[in-house]
Amino acid sequence: MREPTTIGAASAGTCTLTLSPSEAAEAAELSQVLATDYGSSDDPRLLLESCVHARELPRRICEFVAGQRDGGGFDTLLIRGHSVDHLDLGATPGHWKQAAAVARSLPFEMLTLLHGSLLGDVFGWFTQQEGHIVTDLVPMRGFETMQVGAGSDVELAWHTEDAFHPLRADYLLLMCLRNPARVATSVASIGEALARMRPSPALYRPCVIIQADAAHLTELRELAARDDGSEFSCPDWMQPRPTPVLTGVADDPWLCIDPAYMESLPGDDEGDTAVRELCDALDASLVDVILEPGDVLIIDNRKVVHGRRPFKARHDGTDRWLKRVNVSRAFPAEHAIEGARSPRVIL
Repeated sequence: MREPTTIGAASAGTCTLTLSPSEAAEAAELSQVLATDYGSSDDPRLLLESCVHARELPRRICEFVAGQRDGGGFDTLLIRGHSVDHLDLGATPGHWKQAAAVARSLPFEMLTLLHGSLLGDVFGWFTQQEGHIVTDLVPMRGFETMQVGAGSDVELAWHTEDAFHPLRADYLLLMCLRNPARVATSVASIGEALARMRPSPALYRPCVIIQADAAHLTELRELAARDDGSEFSCPDWMQPRPTPVLTGVADDPWLCIDPAYMESLPGDDEGDTAVRELCDALDASLVDVILEPGDVLIIDNRKVVHGRRPFKARHDGTDRWLKRVNVSRAFPAEHAIEGARSPRVIL
């Protein structure tokens, strides 16, 4: 494995904004006010009003994100300098279900949500952490070798977030609260990969089948097995269909890929070869980002794959802890789940 490097402003496809102490203090005050006023990042009122509150972030953040979004040219954005007091924050929870009890993490949920709201509509999954809008990435016992965000001992292979689902996020945001082992998040853009290869037309036709990941399937099975008298029907994505890896125009395509949960179509040798070549090019394009506490990493999920390098979890309250939120440029309200904890949850 090559040495991790921290993404900076000069990195291809990436722009970095470093906040001043006064800007960090302004953002922290706003997030604390919202945490007090709403009490939860799942509050329907907050989701309705989040785009307004997002514009109350420091002006440079708003201009930085809006300028990159409207220009359409970014792969990843990195906003550095938000303040995190580790003593005030409390211990890293041992399970995402315990994160809600860490009251001091709520302002950081608000910050994550606000940054996402500068890009579009934040949303959650019915089959991911019980439908919470902002979710927690912490290492969990029993998940060490699994290809999910709660893993640790093995590398989380790079992937498009929720590649199996047609309503996957346009953008993915990660906010770092704690990362003492300096665990790297790996990213690679389709633009960088295609510069290393001649893409085959086979990539633009259905050439792979992508299964749902283990995290979604675990909660889906729990929902299907519940004994509370309610009816539950399995969603369409439980029967995955052949899908292309690339879509759109040849000089600026969108990417959908997840090798850990993907297989080529039987008998499609041309497609299999093309996918393997693309995977090799993405491997060669990987850049490691070491997130520091207070960093917000914004990933264009249509153009960039991401993963995580392996690490040894200590399970002593000091482990890596990230907040995560999905963003859609236009939330598909017709697919919202009735009875979910918020109106921005889909299945």
